[in-house]
Amino acid sequence: MKAQVTYDDYAGMGYIYFTPPTPGCVVKTVELEVNSDLMLDFDRNGRLVGIELGGKTSDRLKEWAGRNHIFEKHFHHDKGYFFRFMMTDLPHTLQYAVVEHVVFHFKDDRYNDFIGIDLYDIDQYSESFLVGN
Repeated sequence: MKAQVTYDDYAGMGYIYFTPPTPGCVVKTVELEVNSDLMLDFDRNGRLVGIELGGKTSDRLKEWAGRNHIFEKHFHHDKGYFFRFMMTDLPHTLQYAVVEHVVFHFKDDRYNDFIGIDLYDIDQYSESFLVGN
């Protein structure tokens, strides 16, 4: 299985896969409105399949490179089950909802310091790929 998190030292870019890599599955790439270091890849059904991280944002991802099953399954009393990836634990994070069922977490109020993501539409994702169950 290819790593869920990759990092290219030469390019200074990292990638987080939310679905198993499939050639040609990405049909649209969108820059995250509040942070141009994050490029969001979508498939033909509008599902977020991965994120490319560049600039200073990618530096933190280096230590995660080569890992799989980086998400944990959580429960929210209003929203139900969701998958969460967090690079650091903080008592409070600034949240930014970019597309329905996807919430990005940032450490700062300028959305510069990306630290994680929540995927709320868990039926669109493979728990065994994300979590490892």
